[in-house]
Amino acid sequence: MKARFAILGPLAVFLFLLGTCACHVNVRNVTSYGATGDGTTDDTAAINSAISALQPGYELYFPCGTYRVSSALKPIVVQNVTVAGTSGCTTLKGSGSGYSILQVGADSLTAATPLTAAAGELSTTFSANFSSLGGLAVGDYVVLQEGGKDYSSDTAPGHDSNCDVSGCRGEVVQIQSVSGSTATVTTALHYPYDPLGNAAKVAKIPNPVNGAVVKDLVLDGSGTVSLGLYMVGVVNATVANVSATNFVNWGLLSHWAFNLAWNNIAISHAGNGGADAFLLYGQGRPSVNGASLSNLNPNAFGMGIHTTADGTFTNVTIDKSGTSSGRPFKTTAASYNSFNSLTVKNGMGSTGYNGISLEYYSSHNTFNHCVVTNNSAYSGIMGFGNYNQYNKFVNCTVGGNAQWQLGHSRSALGQFNDTHWEISGGTYTGVSGQNVLQINGSNAYIHDVSINGLGNVALAIGTPAGNACVNSNSFSGTFSYTIYLSGTGDLANGNTGIPGSGPSYPSSLPSGTCP
Repeated sequence: MKARFAILGPLAVFLFLLGTCACHVNVRNVTSYGATGDGTTDDTAAINSAISALQPGYELYFPCGTYRVSSALKPIVVQNVTVAGTSGCTTLKGSGSGYSILQVGADSLTAATPLTAAAGELSTTFSANFSSLGGLAVGDYVVLQEGGKDYSSDTAPGHDSNCDVSGCRGEVVQIQSVSGSTATVTTALHYPYDPLGNAAKVAKIPNPVNGAVVKDLVLDGSGTVSLGLYMVGVVNATVANVSATNFVNWGLLSHWAFNLAWNNIAISHAGNGGADAFLLYGQGRPSVNGASLSNLNPNAFGMGIHTTADGTFTNVTIDKSGTSSGRPFKTTAASYNSFNSLTVKNGMGSTGYNGISLEYYSSHNTFNHCVVTNNSAYSGIMGFGNYNQYNKFVNCTVGGNAQWQLGHSRSALGQFNDTHWEISGGTYTGVSGQNVLQINGSNAYIHDVSINGLGNVALAIGTPAGNACVNSNSFSGTFSYTIYLSGTGDLANGNTGIPGSGPSYPSSLPSGTCP
């Protein structure tokens, strides 16, 4: 061997030895720091030692095994770091209570400062005194927030600068350029921000963790630990092939993030009456591609999306079988998001909690090919009346929900301000004694929809609504009334199946060209 090495030379010897081992200089294998992965030994200190050894671009690696931790692991605040298990066989199992197992990023914002001028919806600029943020530069990330009238506990005459208990209107954006007291963002502003009427303000994420990846892990809270994975103050990050189970509160949680992707995640036995099993709060441009929530805790809220804009959510399934309460899927102040193939089902028995709930300025959201079935309370899809506007439902399948299949409820101030909703295509199947579609917000556009089953009224436009366009829908089933129009300026054109499924009101429906 010595003669061979002499011939190869020092560089060749190094390469030969490197090729014969599984080591990499930028990988921190937790077993090299004393972690056993035997499921019994407390590996907390060993894993923390490995975390302390991370540098930018490094990987924290967990070979196959079950790594028991008894307290929160040290937060990972290193740039471009990867936390990786071995697919299908690495578990971080918590013992004890009251902590999060794994945190990536730092949970901090600067003090907020008021905007100095109003900024329009879809504008690309805003103005503030950036010196109070410690300065603002190209590439920084900020959180915009403001209040609004008619949050869930508002009282007359309304308080325009307060926020809902679940969150304020707002989002995270990235700074493209700064000129004096005006900043330009890389995307757009997805709310109209008003510092006078709504107390609009901005804070900076001071040290965001960029490029983090968490993958191939199972997080197990043993039924006593609070939280599985906490992604906070992260940007351009990815969570992939991660599951969370047996947590008292959140399985997966994120605060203050931009361009955070969740791919192929699963959550079970998590959530409660005050915590969603999966919660995204204060987000800009998030994405989910493949998520399954099932076998949740008895009173769990399922998935919550709050203070979030410009996201894309694909192939998400929330199955509430076996639970007794808790909203399956809820948005609060979430706007300009796309939901593709969202399934919300089996919330029957969940007292008062619908299937999809849109609340507090959740606007300009599009739901493509959603499936909402077998949920209880007032509606399969419910708007809460507090300015959830311009939402669109395309080719959804909605049926078997306890009362309305889609409807608008009255807000805390008694208003129906869920205006400009569009229902395009899809099938809505009613239940006995209830209206199938109950539209109480104005300027609704309902077209090319199949409405069937049983019910009192197949499609009802409430008195506060008005200016609805009911166009080219088909009806079948048994209804007391097929179409019931009581708003001013409503129009109905090209609808079929009305004679066989119940009369309409008025008997001569107003016709005309829909806008």
